[in-house]
Amino acid sequence: MTTRDRYGLAAVGGSPAAVDDVLFRMLEPHEIGAAMTFLPDYVVVGNKREKVRQFGNAVTSNVAEVLVSALVEAVTGQELATGWAA
Repeated sequence: MTTRDRYGLAAVGGSPAAVDDVLFRMLEPHEIGAAMTFLPDYVVVGNKREKVRQFGNAVTSNVAEVLVSALVEAVTGQELATGWAA
């Protein structure tokens, strides 16, 4: 499996699959950003490939909150209230 948006060969059970039967596509950078809870007006610079790479390296705010909260709780022993259910 590749992360690059290009054509490839698909085989099902050892026999080639008809290209028309393969119904998936690569997500566009704005779709990736929306799925990762970035605001629509968030600016990501670069070409399409660079934007996808930057989103791939990003940590969403809800994940960052959970990680930092867990770290603070481990260090201080005090349970923090977060905006996310466990």
